[in-house]
Amino acid sequence: MCPALNGLQSGDQTSDSNLDLFLDGSLFISDVFSFTVPKLLSIFLEFIGNPKSPAWKGYLLTVLMFLLLYLQMVFKQQNTYRLKVLKIKL
Repeated sequence: MCPALNGLQSGDQTSDSNLDLFLDGSLFISDVFSFTVPKLLSIFLEFIGNPKSPAWKGYLLTVLMFLLLYLQMVFKQQNTYRLKVLKIKL
């Protein structure tokens, strides 16, 4: 279970609003990452087109793209899991 949601009771009004806020936040962050990765890809393609660019920049862009795609997947899966839990409660 997510540490941010520990101790939430299903009948508590504030816990329902906290759960909604968390669901909206995880989906929003996932969407931000989905817009950021193509921008990094275009920067990476510019890097490939310039033979005088330092190699560390290419490695940095590659690692950043991997991390952002991984985090996007984590937040999207977290959102899907929370929605399924909410569907089971309903």
